[in-house]
Amino acid sequence: MKICGPLKMTMAIFIAAIFLIRPYFLQSRGMWYVGDDYDYFAHSSAIVFGQYPCYKKEFYTIAKEGPQSPIGPGILASPFVFVFSLLDRAQASTIVAARTQDNIVGSWSQFGFQVASVFYFIFACYLLFFGISRFVPSSSASTAVILMMVCQGLPLFVYRRPFFSHCSEFFIQSALMYFFLEFMAGKLHADAGQKDRKDATKLITGVCAFSGLLYLTRPNDIGYALIWPLLVMDYSKGIIPLMLESRTGILLFAGLMLIFKFWPETVNHMHPYAWAGGYLGFHMTIGDLGRRIVHILIGTDWGLIFTAPFFLISFVGLFFLKRLSKRFRWLLVPMAVNLYVIIAWGSQGEWYGYRYLIVSAIPVMTLPLAFLLEWISKKIRGWGVVLIMLMALPPVLSMIAFETHDYFNLQIFPVDFHRSDWTNPDLQVNIWSCLIHFPGSFCLLVFQGLLALVYSARGMAPPLTQVTWVRVLIILFLPWLMWGGSSIISNLICIFRRKIIK
Repeated sequence: MKICGPLKMTMAIFIAAIFLIRPYFLQSRGMWYVGDDYDYFAHSSAIVFGQYPCYKKEFYTIAKEGPQSPIGPGILASPFVFVFSLLDRAQASTIVAARTQDNIVGSWSQFGFQVASVFYFIFACYLLFFGISRFVPSSSASTAVILMMVCQGLPLFVYRRPFFSHCSEFFIQSALMYFFLEFMAGKLHADAGQKDRKDATKLITGVCAFSGLLYLTRPNDIGYALIWPLLVMDYSKGIIPLMLESRTGILLFAGLMLIFKFWPETVNHMHPYAWAGGYLGFHMTIGDLGRRIVHILIGTDWGLIFTAPFFLISFVGLFFLKRLSKRFRWLLVPMAVNLYVIIAWGSQGEWYGYRYLIVSAIPVMTLPLAFLLEWISKKIRGWGVVLIMLMALPPVLSMIAFETHDYFNLQIFPVDFHRSDWTNPDLQVNIWSCLIHFPGSFCLLVFQGLLALVYSARGMAPPLTQVTWVRVLIILFLPWLMWGGSSIISNLICIFRRKIIK
């Protein structure tokens, strides 16, 4: 029986969730890490509980004036935080009056942020699939999405670190990629006419809105935020029609900056990311640059060949893009900017993988990978698929083993450019050494989340509360709920096309 693309993706996401979920951490800390997590949540709670742009009733940790982390994730998560905050309001929780270090953890409002991360990840996969399937068969499109989005570390930010900004980042980037693919599919500008001009205006407006959200989510993605609107413009019409089509989008972009950046920063005297210049302004020699690039590619800590091999392979697919390549190649420019960021940073960024590069690049490079897979399916066939499956093993093992044992945890170690940071210089070596010499122990480690659920249900381990079970089931079965309600997803896609693109 042939499995459709959305079902294939849903199965892959569900399997990733089974491996990555940590029910006892969910029960004790709500998947909550210290530091950045409080800052990201403070934005959404200020919006949801009616205090924005004031943060006096919020709890944050990095700076005194206000949350240091970007507001974009808080904006996207706020609808989900609001819905689940109704339970906190019904229970008369103290979180309604003010957020503290104690009442945030374990609250329903906090859980709403986590649900938002899961939802946006699934939605991002659907958007990429529907966009890419306009150019290649659905089988190649779904396989490309699974290999890039599910097998290369991104689910860690969904099921282990949902309060980071990366779930919002790859959703917004996926949405922008979808808009671009719809534009390139020839849905617009088929004929010169008033209707087409209205269509183009809606598309550019939508792209500008999402570009503004992208910058508000990850400031290092400013290159993408600036270039996306330029890629969905029809330059054949002349400068005046182009300006008319773009005016609403430009005003919307400016409005987002005014309301969600300049206003709160002025009111609270905030200076977010002012410290980053010391890292990015680092001067290096050609030798330093070369050694750093080699380390990024093949380092035994987070080398892309181990943690994101399909990202590297996808560059081969650039030769198969044909008529898409002329505009698509401009997306390599902001990608190069983020490559410089991870070069100058000297480390992977204090958690999993080279997240400053791959999270924004993966939704973009899924398209050339899909074209490459389609070429492989026609030219190489059987053994090519087996080879691809084998290539998925290192990044999948790296992802599911991360933080399951002291050997796979982060510690302070020296990194490049004579700095120290949270990393694990021998992560890949430790993973394969454990797998080869202690396969039984390794299996217990990677299945510990599922085993915790089984043992707890059978009374063989500390019990999970009813609230925790409800939350676990919501997290695990949200992909199936979204697939089962595929008509809702289709309607959302249709709304994107009708309201924004058409």
